[in-house]
Amino acid sequence: MCKKSSILATNFIHTIFILLSLFSTYYVGVVVATSSPPPSSPPPSSPSPSSLDESNVQEATKVIRQFIKGITSDNCGLSKNLTFTNTTNLCKNSKFGCTPVPFKDSLKKKDRLYSIQFDGCGITGKNITIDGFIDKLLDVSIFHANSNGFGGKIPVLSHLPYLFELDLSNNKYNGKFPMNILGATNLTLLDLGFNSFIGPVPPGLFNLQLLALFINNNKFEKDLPSNMGSTPAAFLNFANNKFTGPIPKSIGQASNTLLEVLFLNNSLSGCLPYEIGLLKKARVFDVSRNSLIGPIPRSFACLDKMEYLVLENNEFYGSIPEVVCKLPNLTKLKLSDNYFNQVGTACMKLIQKGVLDVRQNCLFGHPNQKDPKTCAEFLNKPKGCSEYENKMHNYIPCNKTAEYLDSVMSLERVPQPTPTVTYGKLTTE
Repeated sequence: MCKKSSILATNFIHTIFILLSLFSTYYVGVVVATSSPPPSSPPPSSPSPSSLDESNVQEATKVIRQFIKGITSDNCGLSKNLTFTNTTNLCKNSKFGCTPVPFKDSLKKKDRLYSIQFDGCGITGKNITIDGFIDKLLDVSIFHANSNGFGGKIPVLSHLPYLFELDLSNNKYNGKFPMNILGATNLTLLDLGFNSFIGPVPPGLFNLQLLALFINNNKFEKDLPSNMGSTPAAFLNFANNKFTGPIPKSIGQASNTLLEVLFLNNSLSGCLPYEIGLLKKARVFDVSRNSLIGPIPRSFACLDKMEYLVLENNEFYGSIPEVVCKLPNLTKLKLSDNYFNQVGTACMKLIQKGVLDVRQNCLFGHPNQKDPKTCAEFLNKPKGCSEYENKMHNYIPCNKTAEYLDSVMSLERVPQPTPTVTYGKLTTE
């Protein structure tokens, strides 16, 4: 089924318009209008004056005509009902976003193409690719093409200074991570979910100034890069891949930006780093269905904004920390299918409210628990965290008295949808 249009495009990008100032350099600027400006970065290089002498839309129309020749079928009428005899036809179609801008030394305005919206079009054809297509649309800011038949090479994108959103999810891509994407240094949204990419993820991905990164439902593998926490993204989705190794300790560096992160259904191992407790704005954290071990760090007491805390289907053990059960905004605390063996008063209250799920643990006297033999075998076998992790296990960085834990969750430029952005990206519907 077709994926819904990008959640992020409708929520935190309210308007997009292109301003063309007519100075000696003929500088073209793209402004993404949000509730506050994006992180400061060097201004993009200006197009050469010659690129402004012809109508941008006329040039884009030629590129699009050539692309459409390769389509054999689609759900959006691109291959059958749409003809581009002039620029007006292109800009009137809902799949293409145009905006008028001043032109050179004239008071006249000419349209420029800034948006391609192919979401859910089901485009198919022999060797359908964005290579030779998106890279020829020099002013494109938004390229959404989820749920199509695109595959093949992703072209060089470094010469597209206004490319802010790239959604290629639910297509036919495979092979190693497409390194050309790293050249699109102004991206704020990258969605490569529901493809068949393999191999490791490059560290450079986490140097992009993204607000949202979705690489879920691929076949990525090996350890997550140690610099994962250097990303400024508010939404991270690594779910349903083959990642191994521990969650990088650098995750704590994202304390001021990260709202939601999904690690679910991978092969992650090791103990939870205490640095997770530094995520003072996080509201969703999901590591379910991995091979993680150890007790829950006491630093989780600092996750005052947390709403969905999901640790089920791992090998966590020990007591369920009362300080975690006292987090003020919890709506779901899922700890089922682990080896916890103690539960306190505050946690009992959450069980009674249906907030805390402790099924299939080692909490004798509670319903739906593992059998005693299984629990004994697990608790008697060698296990544990590193010396450093054991040392930091009881460390509570906020001490529960710090005033920086604001009562109202907010992150500039980012919405607070219900239920969540990242869980919504786990389906193609």
